[in-house]
Amino acid sequence: MRGLTRSEATDTLHRAGFYNISFSEGCSTNGEHEKVNGQTPEAGTPTTFDAPVGMHIHILNCVSIPDVVGMPMGSAVDYLGKLGWTPVAGQGCAVGDNSVVAAMTPASGSYARPGSRIQLDPKCR
Repeated sequence: MRGLTRSEATDTLHRAGFYNISFSEGCSTNGEHEKVNGQTPEAGTPTTFDAPVGMHIHILNCVSIPDVVGMPMGSAVDYLGKLGWTPVAGQGCAVGDNSVVAAMTPASGSYARPGSRIQLDPKCR
């Protein structure tokens, strides 16, 4: 499946009788954009038709996620949104200060496709 697009790989696997297919994506600075670069199990490995088949896709043109830890939650959401990310302010502090970003997922400095979701978790005391 290496080198095929997501739809080409899916069509090929369906024609072969495999329907339990999942895809994961990873940012890369090289390789073919939006093409399969890995699979599990490897091609030629005996398996059953209902066994899971995983495909990994290279995504190019990813950018580094800025650090907003320590910023007020509202400012962090606005800042990331203006840069084209999809920030999601976390919940979870029954007692404490929800106004400061304590952690983010993916972490700052990670690479992701613009528009990706960034989870912002509040600081609790």
